[in-house]
Amino acid sequence: MSDQAVSARDLQKHYQMGEVTVRALRGATFDVPEGALVVLLGPSGSGKTTLLNLIGGLDTPTSGEVIVDGQNVGRLQEPELTEYRRDKVGFIFQFFNLVPTLTALENVELVGELAGNKEEAADLLERVGLGERLNYYPAELSGGEQQRVAIARALIKRPYLLLGDEPTGNLDYETGLLVLQLIRDVCDETDLTVLMVTHNAAIGQMADIVISLRSGHVEDIKRNEEPLAPSELTW
Repeated sequence: MSDQAVSARDLQKHYQMGEVTVRALRGATFDVPEGALVVLLGPSGSGKTTLLNLIGGLDTPTSGEVIVDGQNVGRLQEPELTEYRRDKVGFIFQFFNLVPTLTALENVELVGELAGNKEEAADLLERVGLGERLNYYPAELSGGEQQRVAIARALIKRPYLLLGDEPTGNLDYETGLLVLQLIRDVCDETDLTVLMVTHNAAIGQMADIVISLRSGHVEDIKRNEEPLAPSELTW
């Protein structure tokens, strides 16, 4: 894991709210090795979701650089930015964002068609434990099952990065542990680089690296030599 998947240098993001300038990020600098599972940890307003959005190409920095796989994401213009999000990044959100009128299989196939991997949809759903739920609609699935569909949908792109914004924030404790185990397994089995935002410090114990943020600053970077299994986490 000597190569860096993500490198941020003096990354800043400011928002103008009327006459007030909100400094969401204030000079974040860090490296993420390829194949690592990284938790971006911090309270509400710390800048962690802003940071994830900059890495994912959902927003652009005010200044500084964010380099992903050697590519300066902050300097990309459309349609290069659209291409980057499509080809390089898989997203998992807190509220799943599934299309309610499509089945689990169709939700994954929809993204797979854009990525040219539509035929892998059923196998990926089988892999995340939903082989018997292919033709169920989101409303017929539990929260944990919907999140597993969302993970399969992200993976079908064969992304370089998997980004999760509070992926267990809308799940109960037991279901959240199952989803975290799936994310850990995906990272270990595929060498995929995973960055996951959370405010829950306990989740940081399963990560290879924890980047702690507060008030837009990177407050601490900690490497876990022996990450805990998700089943060992308590909160």
